This record gives sequence, structure tokens and C-alpha cells, in this order.
Amino acid sequence: MKRIRKRRIFPFLFLLILAIIFRVAYPHIKRNLEGWLEGKIKDAFKGEVEIGRLYWNVVSTLVIEDGKISSEGAELRVKRLTIHYYPGELLVKRLRNVVIEDGYLHLPKGKDFSVFLKEGEGKGGGELSVDRWMIKNGKIMIDTFSLSGTFLGYIHMKDEEGMLEFEGKGEVLGYPGRKIEGKFLKKGEEIIIDRVFLEGERGWIEINGTPREMNFEGKMDVSGILPFQGWASFSGRFQRKEGYLLSLSFSGDSISYRDFSIHNYSGKGEFTKERFRLEIEGDGFRGKVEGKGEKYTYFLELEDFDLSGLRKGFPHSSLSGSVEGEKERVKFSLTGTIEDQHFERLEGEFIPEEKRISSMVVREGRGGGRLAGTPEEFTLDLRNFPVNIRGIYGEINVEAVYRNKNLLFSFWGEKMKIKGREAEYVSGNAELKNFPENPEGTVNLEFLEFSGFDMGYVEGRVKERKWEVYGWGKGKGGRVDFEGKMVMNDSIEGEIKSLVWKRKDGIWKSMYPFSFCVKDGKIHTGKCVFVSPQGKVEVKEFSHPPLSFHARIYELDLSLFEEFLKKEVRGRFSGNLEGVGDGVRVKGKIFGLQERVGFGDSVLVDMILRPGGVEIEKILVYDRGRAEVEGKVEKENVSLSFKFRNSGGWIFYPFLEYAQPSRCSASGWLEIKGKLKQPLLSGVLLLDSLSLRLTRFDMVLDKTRGKILFGNNKVVLENGEGVVGEGKFYFRGWYDIPLRDYKFHIDAVDVPFSGLEDILARVDGSFDISRGEYPEIKGKIKIKDAEITRSFTARRTERKPFKYRLLLEVDAEDGNLWIRNQEANIELKGNVRILYDAGKLLLSGELSTIRGEIYYLDVPFKVERGIFRFQNTTEINPDVDFLACTYIRETGDSIFLKVTGPLDKRGFYLYSRPPRSVYEIIALLNLNATPEEIMGTISSPDALATMLASKALKYTLRTVFRERMRGIMGFDVFEFESGERKLTLGRYISPNLYLSWSTSFSEYAIKEFRAEYKLGRYGSVVAEDHLGRKRLLFTVKFRY
Repeated sequence: MKRIRKRRIFPFLFLLILAIIFRVAYPHIKRNLEGWLEGKIKDAFKGEVEIGRLYWNVVSTLVIEDGKISSEGAELRVKRLTIHYYPGELLVKRLRNVVIEDGYLHLPKGKDFSVFLKEGEGKGGGELSVDRWMIKNGKIMIDTFSLSGTFLGYIHMKDEEGMLEFEGKGEVLGYPGRKIEGKFLKKGEEIIIDRVFLEGERGWIEINGTPREMNFEGKMDVSGILPFQGWASFSGRFQRKEGYLLSLSFSGDSISYRDFSIHNYSGKGEFTKERFRLEIEGDGFRGKVEGKGEKYTYFLELEDFDLSGLRKGFPHSSLSGSVEGEKERVKFSLTGTIEDQHFERLEGEFIPEEKRISSMVVREGRGGGRLAGTPEEFTLDLRNFPVNIRGIYGEINVEAVYRNKNLLFSFWGEKMKIKGREAEYVSGNAELKNFPENPEGTVNLEFLEFSGFDMGYVEGRVKERKWEVYGWGKGKGGRVDFEGKMVMNDSIEGEIKSLVWKRKDGIWKSMYPFSFCVKDGKIHTGKCVFVSPQGKVEVKEFSHPPLSFHARIYELDLSLFEEFLKKEVRGRFSGNLEGVGDGVRVKGKIFGLQERVGFGDSVLVDMILRPGGVEIEKILVYDRGRAEVEGKVEKENVSLSFKFRNSGGWIFYPFLEYAQPSRCSASGWLEIKGKLKQPLLSGVLLLDSLSLRLTRFDMVLDKTRGKILFGNNKVVLENGEGVVGEGKFYFRGWYDIPLRDYKFHIDAVDVPFSGLEDILARVDGSFDISRGEYPEIKGKIKIKDAEITRSFTARRTERKPFKYRLLLEVDAEDGNLWIRNQEANIELKGNVRILYDAGKLLLSGELSTIRGEIYYLDVPFKVERGIFRFQNTTEINPDVDFLACTYIRETGDSIFLKVTGPLDKRGFYLYSRPPRSVYEIIALLNLNATPEEIMGTISSPDALATMLASKALKYTLRTVFRERMRGIMGFDVFEFESGERKLTLGRYISPNLYLSWSTSFSEYAIKEFRAEYKLGRYGSVVAEDHLGRKRLLFTVKFRY
């Protein structure tokens, strides 16, 4: 028994001793355990860890007081942190409760805390203060807390059983919030997001669902949240399955990544833990991207894609085709234009990691080429490639090899156009070492027929960035030679040693070397002087941009500018040129200025020339009078003021194509203001003593005077009159500038007219000129006298149709309308109506003969009657019906000629009295002998020859010789009758007065004199002196 009791006491004593030992050793063990835990806590966190006091009873409670953890600017402080637990629960990582008292969290700005972004800041930070926060039995219990500078300005939360509601405003993810609200529900172990809505100045978002499966939609500025800048509308679904699945759709006006942007985009995508797939489209493209982790592939289709929208500075383009690849390799096949350069085919392969184009082929028309390599080593080969880049047009060939910093480059092209100037041929070569850091070698360029030169050559040699350059060019304007040197570093500095311009009329050359410098896109030159027999130019300094220079001009011959102006110019200029901002001020004096018309004796000029127009301080033109011009002309607006005092004919300069003045005196004023295309005019101009030649009609208007009024958008001509030859004309009318409408009236009295080929006339007329689809001219002309010398058989020349409509009534009832040519010499009378409509002609009316002759087989026939009839014909080809007669004195025969049909296909019919055959008639007309007379002498050749010679001589004297003498001596009538040996001369002194004189070569001279004066259309008065007998006759004509 005692032995059993001793055995039971022994374990109890052991436990007692152990407890006493533990009690005695506990403080030391506790301190060691707490020290060990504190060390573990400090090791677990990066940065600095401070713990004021730590209490740990090991089995259930851990208390930390005045704790602080700080790292990279972030700081967490707590006044007291208490953790209650059961030892067994630690194995399943559960805690009974956690209580934080007086907690404080501070996050600095920095990429690691970008979720705390603030509006207007690149990065964010903030602070969180908690008075009391507990986790008890799986529930979060918050007494009070506040947030400052982080997610929210303030928030109110209500925690009820199974539901948590909150609302507030502030800053969420860097978005200044106007509204924040939401509700969380808990059903069993599941948390349901009933609705969380956030709205701010930078967008809104709404979330519904559970942490494992939620839906969302919104619109916000994604800057700072994603590595993009811009606004996006989105909606999607998040599912947490084995991994996770995020599906969304999105759209927006513009979004950018670094310097690249896309516009009017939309798309959709799916993201899992393993893979992703994205489809997107925008302006000019659509495509897809898919991959796994960092490995991905993509495919894009382009249609009229513009590179300039992708990145600022990229050229405008319109590309179509495809781009596909992966991270390591990109393939493309495109067609379209980049800037103005078109590519029929642009395809190749690019290695991004190596920045290498393994192969790129370009093709356009019959030309093409290939590029391969990297920026450090490449080859380029183009053949017959049609270039259209930055004002350079044409087919070029290029060969280039760059390897080991050595560049070999050559190009050539024919029929090029460079900056608007054509070049027949251009070529160049470069052979440079250590390119581009410290190039050494030669560069040359040669051309044919370019920029006014027939040929030219430029060569430069470089070593240690020092260039020696020289070149020459020659053409119609002469030859230019230059030589200089320059150094290329951050700037280009150099000196032009000599510059010589050799022209046919003299040599321009620089008097001494002058310096130049190009830096930061600006050029500056020192003082330079150029001299020539054509003048002297002294430039003190020159720099651009902005344009700044001062030049003095001495007696500069303006003919130097003829090739540039494409006009013949005469005169000399002395004055100053000065760079003013973006313009050039010209101030000086011009002597003897002429360009188709003289601009007075001298012209004083003070104006500023700018790219967008000209500002005229004052232009004074001196001739017999004076004119002043002030104002400015811009791209769209104009404001000019003119003052004239007895100004000369130069004021007609804009109309020299139609009228050339030889004398003028104009006084008045004129103002032009408003839009350049439709300005407002006001003023008065008085014309006096104007002499003007109308070039189209070869007519001179002399002693012209009138008044021109400008106002109310109209130009009005008042009281105009002038002299043409011995006639006069009067005019008036108006022109409406905005409507481009006009109406003019012209009266002409006894005006000579010679504006049409082979027509001379003197007319009275009245005309109205107005606007229609084409200019319309309506009027009446009365023929005073006219002469048409055009042959009936002359070929009609094709003329370019005139763009006007003409309706003209021609009155020739008084006669005096003569046709004088190789076929006729006849006087006509009648009326003709002319209608001309932009190339379409219609004639109607009749012209009948008064007197005259027509010629057939070189024999004159006196016209008995005749008519030209226009029956709405569309060309000058009237129907003719003539009867004419000639008398053979030797035989007493009367030969009649009838002409009928269209003028260009008229028929001739002969008959005689007494009747003869056509064979006999032609024998009489051509041989002056009948067939019987010919047959009667045929047995004697000598008698036949004598008879035919005599007959032919008489015929020649009577016909051919008469016509020749009449033309040579200027008589209208020259008749020689061999049988009577009588000569008759006659001439029309005026259209109404005819004088004739006759004499007979016989034993006794017999002379006759006859004068006839026509009394209009009603008759004539005849005075005769025949063998001394004088008489006066009155003849009267009756019309019925």
C-alpha cells in the first residue's frame, strides 16, 4: 500500500517541481519567445520595423503596442494590435479575432502605389486612420475610421446582419468622385455584390455579382489605370473558375499608347490565366491578337489606313493590305500611298528584336526594287521607280550599300520634276567613309535642262567635316560658276570664295569673298557685293528665318527678269530692298518702265512683298500727269486706293490683249475694297483724248472721251463718244460686278470697218451688248459703202468658234456694196439677216445686182440681172442666179451667160443671138473668130496664123489688157475698141459720182466727157459733152 502511494505521489511531485521550475523560468522563457517572435516579424517585412512593446502568452493572445513598419516611404503604425486565437485553429490558419486600435497607414507617391492616384498627379498616396477595427467570429466590426487623400474623401457605412451598405464621395482610383454607393449581401458563405456604383469627373463604373462571377460596365478615362491614355466605354464579365475568365467589349473615340494613337476604335476580348484573345477595329484597320503569356500572334487588315493618325509626325497615307506576325517577326503586304508616293506593292518581313528588315520589295508600274538590312548595314536597289515625294517627281534608279560605316550611293533619273521645275536628267554619287559620324569622301551632282540651266555640275569633298565645294551651270541666261568651303558640325559655316554669272549682255561677279552660316535651320551671310554693266547690288547682311537683310540697288536693268517673268521688260531700278519679318520692302525709283506699254516717265515705289500678298505704302507714276496707288492685297482681301491726274495709257495694261492705247488722259479716283474675288469698287474716272487700237478688229478709236462711275457694285459708262476715221461713235452702259451682268449700247456714224478678212466698209450702226449664256450682240448696220475682195473660189478656213451670240440686220438698200475679185466686179443692194450662236451660223436675205461685170473664160460679161439669195443657210454659200451678156463687135453676136446654183457649185450656161453652138460661142470668146473663118483659111497656114493673131490681138486689147490697165492705173473703167480705135476711161469719184472720158484715134480727134451723179435709190443726173454739144439729162427709177 505504501509502495502504491509512493508511486502516485512521484508524478505529482514531478509536475509540481516542473511547475515551480517553469514559474521560476517563465519570465526568462517568455522574454526569449517574445524576442524570437519579434525577430521573425522583422525578418518577415522589408524595411524598418519598430515594436514598442510585445506581449505573448503563446497559447492564446498576442499584443503589440506602438508598432511601426516603414519601407520605401510607406508607413504603418498602430497604437495597439491584439490577436486572439486558439492553438488548434492556427493549424488551419484561423484567428478568433483581431482588434486594431488607433491604426494609421501612409502611402507615398510611387509606381508601387499607383492605385492611389489623384486627379492631376502622376502618382498618388494617402492615409488611413482607424479608431477601432475588429475581426470576431469571421465578422469585420468597424467602430469608426477615416481616409484621407486615398480612395475616398468620406464614407458612411452601415453594417447589419447579412448586409453592408455604403455611400459617399471622394476620390476612387484617382477619379474625383461625385457619387459612390453600393450594397453587399451575404447569403450563407457567399457574398453578393448587389450593386456598386462609382461616378466621377473622369467617368463611371457599375459592378454586380459575386467575387467569383461579376458583371461590370462603364465609361472612364483609363489614363493611369492602364498603360494607355484616353476614354473608353466598356462592359464585361469576370468569372473565377479553375483560373479566371474575363470577357469584355470596349469602344472609344481615341486612345493612345506612348506616342501612338488609334481613333474611332471598338473591340472585344477574352482573358484567362492561360490564354487571351482580342479583336479590335478602328479607322482604316481591323484585326485580332491572341496568345499565351508573353507569346502572341496578331493579324491586321488595313483599308485606307492613314499613318498620320497613328503618330504625330508620321506622313499622311492611304494604305490597304495586311500585317501579321508575332513578337519575334512581322510580315506585311500593302498597297497604296504614303504622302504622294504610290506603291502598287509594298511587302516584306521585319525582325523587331534586331531592328532588321530581312526583305522588303516595292513595286510601282514598271519600276520596283528591294531593301534589306538594319540601320547599321543595309542594301537598297531601285529600278525605274516612279518617285513622288516632297515635290520630286519622275522615274529614278538608286543603288546604295552601307557596311562598316562606309556608304556607296548613286542615283539617276530622266524627265524629273523637282519642286515644280523640270529636269531632263539628274544624277548623283556619294562615296563616304566613317558615315555618318565623321564622313570622308566625295559627293557630286549633275543635271541637264534644270532650273533655267541647260546643264550643270556640283561637287563636294569632305574630310574631318571640312568641305571644299565648287560647281557650275549654264543655260540661256548665261553661266554661273561658284567656289567655296564649309565646315559641318552642329552648324554649317563657310565662305563663298567667288561667284560669277556670265551673261550675253555682261558679267555679274562678287567683288570679294563672303561668309555664310547655317545653324538650327537658319542661314546667315556676311556682306557681299555684285557688280555688272547692268547695275550693282550691295547686300550688307542676310539671314533667314526670320527674313532679315538690307540691300542697296544701283541702276539695275529690269531686263534681267525677262526670263523669270516670260515677258519683255525695259527700265532701270535704283533703291533699297529690306527684309521685314516675312516680307521684303522695296523702296526706290524706276526709270523708263515698259512692258507692252510705257508706265510713264518714272515710277516711285514703296511697298512690302509678303508670301500672302503685298502692302503698298505708295506708288507714284509720273508721265504727263500723275497717279498714286496705296493699299494692300492679301490672299482673300484687297484694299487699294487710286488717284489719277491726266494719267496716260498705262491704265489699260490689264486689257492690252484686246486694246492698245497710244494716247490717253485720265483723271479721277478709284477705291477697291473687300474680298479679292468679289471686291467693292467706288470712284469716278474721266477719259479724254484717248486713242485706242482694238487689236481684234484692227480699228483705231481716236479722240475718245467719257465718264466712268464706280459704285453699288456697278461700273457705269456715261456720255462716251469718239472718232473712228472720218466717222463717230457713241457709247453708254453698265456692268454689275457681283452678278457679272452687263448691258452696253453703241451708235456708229460713218465708221470705217476693216475687221474681217477681204472686207472694207463704211457703215452706220446701232448695237446692244448684253449678257446671256454667251455675250449677246444685237444691232443694225446700214452700209454706206463696202468692198469685198474675197474670191468666190477661195477655200474657207476653219476658225475657232467665238463664244458669243450675234443677231445683226444688214441694210444695203442704197447699194454701194461692191464685190471686186477675179470673178466679178459688181455692185449689190438688199438686206441680209445674220444670226451667229457660238459657232453656229444662219443667214437669210437677198442681195441683187445694180450693175457690174462678171468674168468667164477671161471675158467680161455685163450683168443684166443677178441675185444672191440666202435661204436660212448655215454657211456663206448663197444660191446665185445671174444673167450677163457680152457683145462681139466684129460679128455682131451677143453672147449670154447664165449662172445658177450654190455659189461654191455654181453652173455656167452659154447661148447667143444669133443662135450658135457652144463650140462656136467658145471659139468667138477665146479666138475672136468663127469656125467658118478658121475653116476658110485652113488651107493657108500663114493666112490662118495672121488671122488668128489679129483676132487674138483685138481680143487681148479689148479684154485682158483692159483689165490689167484698169488695175494698174486705178480706173474703174478702161475700154479699148480696136475697130473704132476708141479709148474710154472711167472712175467713181464717190459712191454717187461717176466720171468718164473717151477719145477716138482717127484723122480727127473726137473727145467725149460724161458725168453721172446718183440720186440715192430714185435716179440720177447726167451731164454730157459730145463733139462740143452739151446736155443735161434726168433719169428717174420707179420701184414696184
